[in-house]
Amino acid sequence: MSQLSQFACSPIGDNEPALTPEELENLLPLVPSWALVLENGARKLRAHFTFRTEAHAAEFMERLQQHQETEKHPVEVDHSGSRVRVTCFTAKVDGLHPNDFIMAARADGAWSQVIVGRTGDMARPGRLPTINQSPRFRRILSPARRERGNRQP
Repeated sequence: MSQLSQFACSPIGDNEPALTPEELENLLPLVPSWALVLENGARKLRAHFTFRTEAHAAEFMERLQQHQETEKHPVEVDHSGSRVRVTCFTAKVDGLHPNDFIMAARADGAWSQVIVGRTGDMARPGRLPTINQSPRFRRILSPARRERGNRQP
């Protein structure tokens, strides 16, 4: 599971830009099962998940829904039988935001939990840091985004 899944999504401020190509280049390797797609002029992250049964697909979508509610960051989910397609995109920035990568990592974690049969609550104890609060991941972000991360939206 990606280290990104250990971060909380951060509030998105007004006039916050989408991730730069350099930021995308640094973040994409952290979610290797996801593809960068261009749709209607906007960059999005997309992954396809296949399960043995429709029940497993339903469990995955339920876990993903829990993450969306906890993080207050939606993702697009399409499914057909035991196949699920997940697309991450932030309409407010008309592109990708660090939160989309966090949600992609959370989706990968939910998939792993369903595949290995782990059950139970996915809630994490305590409050998770945002990506701007991590020295390692702050280096990935542009200087302007790091500065915005120090301010409240």
